[in-house]
Amino acid sequence: ADGIATTAWLRNCSCKEAVSLLADHFRIRAVAKPQMTDSDRQVRDRIYQMILESLSLSDHHRALLRKRELSDDAIDRNGYASLSNGDHERLAQQIDQASKAGSIPSLQTTSFDELTRIVPGLLVNERGVPQLQKLFGILIPIRSADGMIVALVVRRDEGSSNAKSPKYLYLSAFQKQREERRARDGVEYPKAEYAVHVPVDVSAGTEVLRITEGVVKADIATNLSGVLTIGIPGVNGWKRTIPVLQKLSANRVLISLDADHKENPAVADAVAGLTRECVAKGFATAIETWQFDDGKGIDDLLANGHQPKLLEGEAVEKYLKEHVDPI
Repeated sequence: ADGIATTAWLRNCSCKEAVSLLADHFRIRAVAKPQMTDSDRQVRDRIYQMILESLSLSDHHRALLRKRELSDDAIDRNGYASLSNGDHERLAQQIDQASKAGSIPSLQTTSFDELTRIVPGLLVNERGVPQLQKLFGILIPIRSADGMIVALVVRRDEGSSNAKSPKYLYLSAFQKQREERRARDGVEYPKAEYAVHVPVDVSAGTEVLRITEGVVKADIATNLSGVLTIGIPGVNGWKRTIPVLQKLSANRVLISLDADHKENPAVADAVAGLTRECVAKGFATAIETWQFDDGKGIDDLLANGHQPKLLEGEAVEKYLKEHVDPI
C-alpha cells in the first residue's frame, strides 16, 4: 500500500493508475476472475449431468451406500456414480467433443479451454490437453433449490489419500493447479460453489424442512424419515440456509446438527446462530436432540432405529442458554 501511495505521489496520478504502472513495471499479469452468469450455471449443470450419466456406480460403492441405510431407489434417484481409473481421460475427451459439436445447451463457445473458466473440475495442462481432476471414489452431486447441479463432491476411496487428507473433496482445481494456471495463462480456475444441498426427492413437500450438515447425511435423513433434509456445506456455512428456506417456502424448520454440539464449539455456534436466525426470520423453529451413543448425526440416529427428541417454543431458547451458549 505504501508503494502504491508513493508511486501515485511521484507520478502525480491516482492510486488506480499507480497500480497499473507498478503492474507493468514488474510484469504482473492481471488475472481474469470468472463471473458466473445464468447461462454459465446452465452449462455447469449440463456438464455435471453429462459426467454422471456417463458413469455407473460400482458394486463396492453401492454396498457402502446400502450400509448407510440408503435404498437402491434412493441411490439411483440421487445420481451417485463411481470415478475410477481411466474415467477422467474419457470424460474430458467426451466433453471436449460435445463442446466442439455444439451439443451443449446454453454454451456460447466450442472451446474446452473456455469451459475450464466456467466448470470447476475441468482443467487443461500446459499443452492445452483437456483434463478432469483426478480424484477416485463416489461422485456425489450437490443440488440447489431449483434442482440444478451446482457442484460435485468425491467421497474418496480408502487408500487414495493419506490419513490427514479430507475424506470428501470438491471436484475442483487444487491450489497448486490454480497457481500454475494463473502464472501460465493469467486465468483463474473457478472454485467449486460452497452451496447448501437440496436432495432431489421433494415428494415429502417443503413446508417442513430439516437442516443438517453434509450432502450424503441430508440424502440419508430424507430417505429414512420422509422429511426433506437440506445439507449445509460445513457448520460455518449455516448462514447460507436462510435464502434456501425462503425459496422453498418453508414454514417449519428442524435444526438437526450433530449430537456433539454440546462439546464442539464450532457446532455449538452453528446451532445457536442458525436457530436464532430462523426464529428471527419468522420460521417455526425446533431443535432435534438425542444422545450421542444413539448416533453422532441425524443419519446415524435414524439408521440405528431411533427418533430425535423435539424441542419447541420456549424450550428452544432455554436449551440454547443452558446447553449450547456455554460451550
